[in-house]
Amino acid sequence: MSPIYRSQAKNDPTIAEMIRLDVTPGSVRRQIKGVDLTEQEYDQLTFTAGRLTKAGLDALRHWKGWDGLTDEAKRELMGDAMRKARDMARDFTVSKFPDLALRIKGAKQEKQRAILGVAAQ
Repeated sequence: MSPIYRSQAKNDPTIAEMIRLDVTPGSVRRQIKGVDLTEQEYDQLTFTAGRLTKAGLDALRHWKGWDGLTDEAKRELMGDAMRKARDMARDFTVSKFPDLALRIKGAKQEKQRAILGVAAQ
């Protein structure tokens, strides 16, 4: 974990809880549905994923039942929140970049043609 991240924990109870539970978000994949992202698309994805993840984890930590959960349950809920945030960030990024949506559609069609081509033989 980076020193910057650890220093933020002193001022942020959510980050402190993540460190205590050894929960780390990991890096964001540079692809959506198998399609490589441009730098601009990737920047948007990581920015959005970070914001949504933080908001989701903050909401969890402020939930009145949080303190009564086991650490394992907390880890599981945090993991679910991070996955959901990334899913939403991917959807948002695709909606923001029409060319990306077209590339994803083209890749899906190409995959279907390949499957049908193999099945037809």
